[in-house]
Amino acid sequence: MAIDGIKIIDSDSAYDIYNDITERYKNLEEVTKIIQEWLNEEENFCTDALHTEIYWTALAYSLWKIGHLPDNIQQKTLAIIKNGANKEWLKIDIKAQKQRQKALDKLAEQIQSENPKPIKQPKLTKKKEPYFEVGDVLAIELPQGYGICFISEVYQTPRKLEYHLACTQYLNDSLPTINDGRFSQQQNCLWQKQ
Repeated sequence: MAIDGIKIIDSDSAYDIYNDITERYKNLEEVTKIIQEWLNEEENFCTDALHTEIYWTALAYSLWKIGHLPDNIQQKTLAIIKNGANKEWLKIDIKAQKQRQKALDKLAEQIQSENPKPIKQPKLTKKKEPYFEVGDVLAIELPQGYGICFISEVYQTPRKLEYHLACTQYLNDSLPTINDGRFSQQQNCLWQKQ
Protein backbone atom coordinates (compact mmCIF):
# COMPACT_ATOMS: atom_id res chain seq x y z
CA MET A 1 0.00 0.00 0.00
CA ALA A 2 1.25 3.46 -0.86
CA ILE A 3 2.28 5.95 1.79
CA ASP A 4 1.88 9.48 0.46
CA GLY A 5 2.94 11.50 3.48
CA ILE A 6 3.32 11.80 7.23
CA LYS A 7 -0.24 12.77 8.18
CA ILE A 8 -2.41 10.32 10.10
CA ILE A 9 -4.65 9.80 7.07
CA ASP A 10 -2.03 9.90 4.32
CA SER A 11 -1.69 6.34 3.02
CA ASP A 12 -3.88 3.89 1.14
CA SER A 13 -4.46 1.83 4.29
CA ALA A 14 -5.34 4.86 6.40
CA TYR A 15 -7.75 6.17 3.76
CA ASP A 16 -9.38 2.73 3.51
CA ILE A 17 -9.93 2.65 7.27
CA TYR A 18 -11.14 6.25 7.55
CA ASN A 19 -13.46 6.15 4.54
CA ASP A 20 -15.00 2.82 5.50
CA ILE A 21 -15.65 3.80 9.11
CA THR A 22 -17.07 7.25 8.36
CA GLU A 23 -19.23 6.07 5.43
CA ARG A 24 -20.66 3.14 7.35
CA TYR A 25 -21.34 5.41 10.30
CA LYS A 26 -23.17 7.88 8.04
CA ASN A 27 -25.13 4.92 6.64
CA LEU A 28 -26.37 4.30 10.20
CA GLU A 29 -24.54 1.01 10.72
CA GLU A 30 -24.10 -0.11 14.30
CA VAL A 31 -20.84 1.33 15.69
CA THR A 32 -19.95 -1.78 17.70
CA LYS A 33 -20.19 -3.86 14.52
CA ILE A 34 -17.95 -1.43 12.61
CA ILE A 35 -15.36 -1.47 15.41
CA GLN A 36 -15.36 -5.25 15.73
CA GLU A 37 -14.98 -5.76 11.99
CA TRP A 38 -12.01 -3.38 11.92
CA LEU A 39 -10.40 -5.05 14.93
CA ASN A 40 -10.73 -8.34 13.02
CA GLU A 41 -8.69 -6.76 10.20
CA GLU A 42 -5.65 -6.09 12.42
CA GLU A 43 -3.75 -9.13 11.15
CA ASN A 44 -4.26 -8.09 7.52
CA PHE A 45 -3.05 -4.52 8.05
CA CYS A 46 -0.35 -4.93 10.71
CA THR A 47 2.27 -6.66 8.57
CA ASP A 48 5.20 -4.80 10.15
CA ALA A 49 5.86 -2.09 12.76
CA LEU A 50 5.27 0.78 10.32
CA HIS A 51 1.93 -0.55 9.12
CA THR A 52 0.94 -1.34 12.71
CA GLU A 53 1.49 2.33 13.55
CA ILE A 54 -0.55 3.40 10.52
CA TYR A 55 -3.39 0.96 11.28
CA TRP A 56 -3.84 1.87 14.96
CA THR A 57 -3.48 5.62 14.47
CA ALA A 58 -5.91 5.66 11.52
CA LEU A 59 -8.37 3.49 13.44
CA ALA A 60 -8.21 5.69 16.56
CA TYR A 61 -8.48 8.91 14.55
CA SER A 62 -11.44 7.62 12.53
CA LEU A 63 -13.34 6.51 15.62
CA TRP A 64 -12.51 9.78 17.38
CA LYS A 65 -13.88 11.67 14.35
CA ILE A 66 -17.26 9.95 14.68
CA GLY A 67 -17.21 10.39 18.46
CA HIS A 68 -16.97 6.68 19.35
CA LEU A 69 -13.38 5.93 20.38
CA PRO A 70 -13.31 3.04 22.89
CA ASP A 71 -10.80 3.14 25.76
CA ASN A 72 -8.97 -0.02 24.66
CA ILE A 73 -8.24 1.40 21.19
CA GLN A 74 -7.30 4.76 22.67
CA GLN A 75 -4.83 3.13 25.10
CA LYS A 76 -3.29 0.87 22.43
CA THR A 77 -2.81 3.87 20.13
CA LEU A 78 -1.31 6.03 22.90
CA ALA A 79 1.17 3.22 23.68
CA ILE A 80 2.23 3.09 20.02
CA ILE A 81 2.58 6.88 19.91
CA LYS A 82 4.67 6.79 23.12
CA ASN A 83 7.17 4.49 21.34
CA GLY A 84 7.70 7.24 18.77
CA ALA A 85 7.41 7.36 15.01
CA ASN A 86 8.78 4.24 13.37
CA LYS A 87 12.31 4.43 11.94
CA GLU A 88 10.96 3.27 8.57
CA TRP A 89 9.74 6.85 8.02
CA LEU A 90 13.39 7.79 7.40
CA LYS A 91 13.31 5.69 4.22
CA ILE A 92 10.60 7.97 2.87
CA ASP A 93 12.40 11.22 3.67
CA ILE A 94 15.14 12.32 6.05
CA LYS A 95 12.68 14.66 7.82
CA ALA A 96 9.69 12.31 7.68
CA GLN A 97 10.21 10.63 11.07
CA LYS A 98 10.35 13.96 12.89
CA GLN A 99 7.32 15.28 10.97
CA ARG A 100 5.40 12.08 11.62
CA GLN A 101 6.17 12.39 15.33
CA LYS A 102 4.57 15.85 15.33
CA ALA A 103 1.46 14.36 13.69
CA LEU A 104 1.44 11.56 16.28
CA ASP A 105 1.78 14.03 19.17
CA LYS A 106 -1.14 16.04 17.81
CA LEU A 107 -3.20 12.85 17.51
CA ALA A 108 -2.34 11.85 21.09
CA GLU A 109 -3.64 15.22 22.26
CA GLN A 110 -6.82 14.87 20.19
CA ILE A 111 -7.78 11.37 21.25
CA GLN A 112 -7.32 12.11 24.95
CA SER A 113 -10.31 14.42 24.79
CA GLU A 114 -13.76 14.17 23.27
CA ASN A 115 -14.17 15.39 19.73
CA PRO A 116 -16.02 18.72 20.03
CA LYS A 117 -17.43 18.37 16.49
CA PRO A 118 -17.90 14.69 15.67
CA ILE A 119 -19.27 13.65 12.32
CA LYS A 120 -23.04 13.58 12.57
CA GLN A 121 -25.25 10.84 11.27
CA PRO A 122 -27.81 12.14 8.78
CA LYS A 123 -31.45 12.20 9.78
CA LEU A 124 -33.45 9.53 8.06
CA THR A 125 -35.65 10.81 5.30
CA LYS A 126 -38.27 8.82 3.48
CA LYS A 127 -36.73 5.64 2.11
CA LYS A 128 -36.13 5.86 -1.63
CA GLU A 129 -37.97 3.26 -3.63
CA PRO A 130 -35.94 1.86 -6.52
CA TYR A 131 -37.23 2.48 -10.03
CA PHE A 132 -35.74 -0.82 -11.19
CA GLU A 133 -35.28 -4.31 -9.76
CA VAL A 134 -32.60 -6.93 -10.35
CA GLY A 135 -33.29 -8.54 -13.72
CA ASP A 136 -35.03 -5.55 -15.30
CA VAL A 137 -33.99 -4.89 -18.89
CA LEU A 138 -33.14 -1.43 -20.21
CA ALA A 139 -32.80 -0.28 -23.81
CA ILE A 140 -29.96 2.25 -24.07
CA GLU A 141 -29.61 4.75 -26.91
CA LEU A 142 -26.01 4.99 -28.09
CA PRO A 143 -24.45 6.99 -30.95
CA GLN A 144 -24.12 3.70 -32.91
CA GLY A 145 -27.71 2.60 -32.27
CA TYR A 146 -29.51 0.89 -29.42
CA GLY A 147 -28.05 -1.45 -26.84
CA ILE A 148 -29.40 -3.53 -23.99
CA CYS A 149 -28.44 -3.58 -20.32
CA PHE A 150 -29.74 -5.58 -17.39
CA ILE A 151 -29.96 -4.49 -13.78
CA SER A 152 -27.51 -6.90 -12.13
CA GLU A 153 -27.61 -5.43 -8.62
CA VAL A 154 -29.49 -2.77 -6.68
CA TYR A 155 -27.37 -1.39 -3.82
CA GLN A 156 -29.30 0.66 -1.30
CA THR A 157 -28.21 2.44 1.88
CA PRO A 158 -30.08 5.07 3.88
CA ARG A 159 -28.22 7.75 1.92
CA LYS A 160 -28.04 6.44 -1.63
CA LEU A 161 -29.47 4.14 -4.23
CA GLU A 162 -27.12 2.59 -6.79
CA TYR A 163 -27.83 0.45 -9.83
CA HIS A 164 -25.24 -1.93 -11.26
CA LEU A 165 -25.72 -2.58 -14.96
CA ALA A 166 -24.63 -5.56 -17.02
CA CYS A 167 -24.45 -4.54 -20.66
CA THR A 168 -24.75 -6.95 -23.56
CA GLN A 169 -23.18 -6.84 -27.00
CA TYR A 170 -26.59 -6.31 -28.58
CA LEU A 171 -26.49 -3.36 -30.97
CA ASN A 172 -29.25 -2.49 -33.44
CA ASP A 173 -30.46 0.56 -35.38
CA SER A 174 -34.00 0.27 -34.03
CA LEU A 175 -35.29 0.32 -30.49
CA PRO A 176 -35.41 -3.28 -29.20
CA THR A 177 -38.66 -4.70 -27.93
CA ILE A 178 -39.39 -7.75 -25.83
CA ASN A 179 -40.67 -9.42 -29.00
CA ASP A 180 -37.44 -8.81 -30.90
CA GLY A 181 -36.10 -12.30 -31.70
CA ARG A 182 -32.47 -11.41 -31.16
CA PHE A 183 -33.31 -9.61 -27.92
CA SER A 184 -35.33 -12.55 -26.55
CA GLN A 185 -32.58 -14.96 -27.49
CA GLN A 186 -29.93 -12.80 -25.83
CA GLN A 187 -32.03 -12.34 -22.72
CA ASN A 188 -32.41 -16.10 -22.31
CA CYS A 189 -28.68 -16.67 -22.78
CA LEU A 190 -27.37 -13.92 -20.55
CA TRP A 191 -29.81 -13.37 -17.75
CA GLN A 192 -32.48 -15.07 -15.77
CA LYS A 193 -34.52 -12.87 -13.50
CA GLN A 194 -34.07 -13.88 -9.86
